[in-house]
Amino acid sequence: QCGFSMGGYGAMMYTLLHPNRFTAVSAHSGSFTFAHEFREDRPERTEFMKAVAAPGSRYDIFALLDNFPDFTKDVPAIRFDVGDRDHLLEQNRRFHAFLEENCIEHSYIENSGAHQWSYVDSHLRESLKFFSDRLTI
Repeated sequence: QCGFSMGGYGAMMYTLLHPNRFTAVSAHSGSFTFAHEFREDRPERTEFMKAVAAPGSRYDIFALLDNFPDFTKDVPAIRFDVGDRDHLLEQNRRFHAFLEENCIEHSYIENSGAHQWSYVDSHLRESLKFFSDRLTI
């Protein structure tokens, strides 16, 4: 699976929610703290999250990873990247730090760029290569 922004979060969340269905996941500028913490600057999102995806719920990717019994065997291959001028840069850094702290293998890249489709266009091939290297037919 692969996605951009909320689609990146969704790809990551769905892969971690159903790890037996996916070999790998890649995200570009993922909104990884959705369902992990409320945002005081976005009260409308907080209300939505309270109703649908509260922190610690099954949609919180940090909590999902905490529940994996064996990180080395059960977690699909993880890759994500973000631009250095992206408003989600700190969220991606926090997710990267969480994975590092828990010794979860992953690939994390910071590139030049902002939260735009042109960023995805210029880095989508890296995701496709990542998948290609991990899939066997």
